[in-house]
Amino acid sequence: MKDIDFQAIEEAIIQKHINSLKNPESEFAVSMTKLAARLATYAVMEYHKQLQENQSETE
Repeated sequence: MKDIDFQAIEEAIIQKHINSLKNPESEFAVSMTKLAARLATYAVMEYHKQLQENQSETE
């Protein structure tokens, strides 16, 4: 399975959502956006890791 740049994905999610905030200067809104992006990225990383482990077991 191909390596994925999760850091780049997380940064793209953060930028996209910060740009769509009604008040992008709000520290709270930006912090919550970053937290949500990190949690989503972590979930995808764990899912990807599980897929790699399952693929290794079937080979």
